[in-house]
Amino acid sequence: MKLILSPFTHPLQNLALEEFLLRHTDDSWLIFYRNEPSVLIGRHQNPLEEVNVAYLQRHRIPWLRRISGGGAVYHDPGNLNFSFILPLEQKLYNRYEPFLQPLCDFLLRWELPVQQTPKGDLLLGGRKISGNAQFTTHRRLLSHGTLLYQADLDHLRRSLQPAAVVTASRAVASRRSSVTNVADHLSTPPPVEAFLAALVEHFRQEFAATPHPVPDAYEHAEPPLLQQFRSPRWLYERTPAFTLRHRCNGQEYEVTIKQGRPIAGVPETCPHRLDLSALAPTVLLEE
Repeated sequence: MKLILSPFTHPLQNLALEEFLLRHTDDSWLIFYRNEPSVLIGRHQNPLEEVNVAYLQRHRIPWLRRISGGGAVYHDPGNLNFSFILPLEQKLYNRYEPFLQPLCDFLLRWELPVQQTPKGDLLLGGRKISGNAQFTTHRRLLSHGTLLYQADLDHLRRSLQPAAVVTASRAVASRRSSVTNVADHLSTPPPVEAFLAALVEHFRQEFAATPHPVPDAYEHAEPPLLQQFRSPRWLYERTPAFTLRHRCNGQEYEVTIKQGRPIAGVPETCPHRLDLSALAPTVLLEE
């Protein structure tokens, strides 16, 4: 297994790196990275049901869509992320224990007894510190997760409080959970960089992983991958059909939106744009 400590902090680049290693290499990889403040929603989610669009816009926090399923997660430099990219084996599909047990063992060294849930979460004191998700191709597996170490929990909570009223939806909804930071359970928490270094070393030994730079071929593959993840087709048109309660000219309407565009319920006199790119803009497309 090859281990990469990602040099990137932009969530777009780390999404692109995962995609490249998954689809364009045959090796086994273990990646660690930290992102700038951002929200990543699952492959089959609706941003209007998952994020507070106005709050993200006000604080210049982008939302992005990842390729794996599961719920929405908030990232910032205090949140540690890890990804396993491996040949697909049935014993690993839809199972998280092989990837989370080493993390549990590491946290136990810090006298932090954590609990694994059947859904791939880790709980500390009954509150969530890690969420995990998977994606498979016909021959490869991506299993990735988060670890809340010293994240801004106020930003997290406010970012993940949707304000829109969605009355019907085919999207996958996040499981809302109480969260906590690992650092808050340590008497003398080390800086996030030191904690990450210790975590990386633990995983390196556990999986006999060899440190490796980002492959040279990634440089040439990056531009189209970045474009893929920031395209309106991926961000908006992938959203499952839903119905939104919209108020216009003093009246309420039920507007149905499919593939990011309104298909029913829009009053002729309504001056508002009701496509999803207008309802849930991401600062990602303004950069």
